[in-house]
Amino acid sequence: MGKCALVKEWVRRKMAKQKKSQMTIKRYQDLYNQIKINEGDFVLTINMKTKDLSCFVKPPYTFYSKDSLNNSEKIVLQKIYHHFKIEQPEKFCSLACRTKKAPGSSALFAYGDVVLVIKVEEVSHNVVLFNGDVKDLIRKIDSDEDIEKYVEVMKDISSKSIVGTLEELKSRQRPNSSVTQKRLIGQYFEARLLRPLKITDLNGEIYIPSNSKSCSEVVKMVNQLENLINANTRD
Repeated sequence: MGKCALVKEWVRRKMAKQKKSQMTIKRYQDLYNQIKINEGDFVLTINMKTKDLSCFVKPPYTFYSKDSLNNSEKIVLQKIYHHFKIEQPEKFCSLACRTKKAPGSSALFAYGDVVLVIKVEEVSHNVVLFNGDVKDLIRKIDSDEDIEKYVEVMKDISSKSIVGTLEELKSRQRPNSSVTQKRLIGQYFEARLLRPLKITDLNGEIYIPSNSKSCSEVVKMVNQLENLINANTRD
């Protein structure tokens, strides 16, 4: 490559790095048909309340989830982490893993009706995928043997077989199924991020209900998010 070509390539890369992040707000009526999921692929999302978006625009600029568990349920959770050799984090963030055939559940709206899409490449090394909502799994377990019987954990979400595994687990959930193998417990697959969620983990897609009354509030928050993301990625 000649000197001129090298200079052009350097300029191209520099401009790409300086390209501003742009967040897009999309209104939804049927969320499951609006989030684009390619066949054989998956998407990570988080449902949040509008007021919780403020976590990203003030120190420490992160958001984390909390388990509402009693003491006995906390012990079961510790046993699950120990069984699968996962270091239990002080703070975590609960995400949903959606595939074409397992697009999620209306149960997720209990956490909020604002849906943000996550950059898989930013979080993949810190995510553990469960065959259901962790709280639903915990309540299924009465003994240590039940952990091996009911709980499926996937630590490598970059694996090409991950979608096939999720959709197989989903298919075993069918009513009147005689299958006794591990299956989807509850209504969605929880991807547990073993650290708080950062603004730089967001890919820029934000979905709000078409009848949302808090659109202006979300827009205001999104503008602040854009400014912070661009400030964090500037050379």
